[in-house]
Amino acid sequence: MISTNNKCSKLLSMVLVFAMMFTLVMPTAAWAEGEPSATIGDITIDGTVGSQITDKDITISITNDSIKDEIQKGTDLSSWIINIPAGLIAKAKETVSASATSVILAVSGTPTKDSTSEIQITIPGSCLTNNSDLAVEENVNAKFAIEPSDADKVAADKAALTEDVIKGGNANLDNVTEKLNLVSSITNGAGCTISWGSSNESVVATNGTVSRPAYGSSDATVILTATITSGSASDTKEFTVIVKAQEPSDADKVSNITAANTLLVGRYAFSLNNESYTLNNYLAAVDEWIYKTDTYHIYYYTGEKWYDLVKDPELKNAIENIDSINGDGTYSYMNMVKVK
Repeated sequence: MISTNNKCSKLLSMVLVFAMMFTLVMPTAAWAEGEPSATIGDITIDGTVGSQITDKDITISITNDSIKDEIQKGTDLSSWIINIPAGLIAKAKETVSASATSVILAVSGTPTKDSTSEIQITIPGSCLTNNSDLAVEENVNAKFAIEPSDADKVAADKAALTEDVIKGGNANLDNVTEKLNLVSSITNGAGCTISWGSSNESVVATNGTVSRPAYGSSDATVILTATITSGSASDTKEFTVIVKAQEPSDADKVSNITAANTLLVGRYAFSLNNESYTLNNYLAAVDEWIYKTDTYHIYYYTGEKWYDLVKDPELKNAIENIDSINGDGTYSYMNMVKVK
């Protein structure tokens, strides 16, 4: 017969063996309920680059795991936040005891870079009972909202304000013939306001309207100055614009000159029958066109034909192709006044 003590001893041994087997299969009874996870409470850490941010609290809740060792108040836990903006730090707001299932991070500092993103946190395995890194579930309502400074906004929109933005339908700013797109802000930019100044508003107005110089005049060079402003910050950017003179109209073509005894000095045409034109006018045309441009052609229209007085002073050979006059068959007007 087996004694009662022997029976108890064998029963106790069986219980111990079973307990050991159970321990090998389930290391910790608490983790048998599910996989470890963690969440973050709603929080917006907002501010402006260059401006101090005081404590903004991030609350982390842990399930099926816990903090392994005590974390002292003020411990730097910035490394937990994967995308913490430069210039900010995160510290333990209070002392976190071992086995705790929640942690509060106090974020503060002066950000040096803007950021608009959801907060991303991974708790290192070295801090957890389970010894495995734990990625905290992202929360669309837990985010960084660090705005650029006014100076940064101005710099960004200044860089984005380019020739391609303002040229409108023109090929480039060296060949402007139509309205410019002088924007008041940058599309999808930093939100700065842009105002414009013009060195010659009669040619390019501040709303971008272009008035081309008359045919025969020189192309006009205009300096446009954009002032980019955000809050108390502002900067300027200049653009050099060349507005092309108008193309000749039908009235500007030599073929439409019908008045007899018309003299064409360079591109300046006037009738010798008009008493308002004198020798002084002729000399003015010579000085304005021939001496300054080294163009020595003088043409004379009589008997419905054109002659080159320089090459053919005796008017023996009429010019057959009048489009060859001045190289393009056009002329310009000189503002003549009667000289007494």
